[in-house]
Amino acid sequence: MNWTGQLLLLCLTAFFATPAQASEADYRLAGTINAGERGWLAVLELDGEQYLLSKGEAFPGGEVLEIGDKWLRLTNQQGELTLSLEGGASGSAGGEPPPELMMLEISESLKADLDELGVSAEADEDIARGISELLQIPGTGRVAAINDRPVSSAKHSLQLLRRSFVAGAPVRIEVSGVEGLHSVYLMPAPPPSAAGSALR
Repeated sequence: MNWTGQLLLLCLTAFFATPAQASEADYRLAGTINAGERGWLAVLELDGEQYLLSKGEAFPGGEVLEIGDKWLRLTNQQGELTLSLEGGASGSAGGEPPPELMMLEISESLKADLDELGVSAEADEDIARGISELLQIPGTGRVAAINDRPVSSAKHSLQLLRRSFVAGAPVRIEVSGVEGLHSVYLMPAPPPSAAGSALR
């Protein structure tokens, strides 16, 4: 099985708001994602929940004003707030830390490979290994939840993934068993006519 989907961007660990900003609200910018023609996306942590957001999108208590490669400007009940990423991929002496999250595109080949996996693999362990390979989850990492729904088996993971693809929205996969990697986001490929439009 060979999935040729494109890895768009790896976001790094240990990102947080600057001390002056952190006292204003319990927000944390977990990462930013370059979605090509669709612009920048941001992963915002708020009260233990993660939100994948685009410019102009609302979240509980606020709205995204702008997103850059290492920052996010938002508005909330206190006014405007800018969150920054600390560090970055360039200039780090010890190399890049492991990714906290990664983003993959939902390609037609990924859908076909998952369908084939559901038909050809019968053992739950084989399905789990196949899903990890297709989603580029390293080592012994496994899918723990999909869109906040805990999975009970690899077959259940496959079922939830297929269902999520139908909605045409980003899919958040929580990962267990890989130090540093917490989430994989699957991003729907935009239709040709939607190139350059905002992600919703």
